[in-house]
Amino acid sequence: MFAPWQNVRRDLIAACVRAEIERCIPSDLRRTFASWQVEAGVPLYPIAQAMGHKDTRMLERVYSRQTPEQLAALRARAMGLPHCFVRL
Repeated sequence: MFAPWQNVRRDLIAACVRAEIERCIPSDLRRTFASWQVEAGVPLYPIAQAMGHKDTRMLERVYSRQTPEQLAALRARAMGLPHCFVRL
């Protein structure tokens, strides 16, 4: 369906320059994907599968670290409360 990506780093840097955003590398995209999925409440196993891991250990250790604010928002969502009612 897609042609092989010959030089990911070079093309990603060029895309950042064109978009006038801070430079990023492929692992930044992986970390962002994992963080956004965790923040959205997606279970860890499907995220790990989407990232090519056989289990959730790497995801738990590296990608799914949450800030106190993100954890508070997840708790609020789970409890059905507005974020402002959950203490950090």
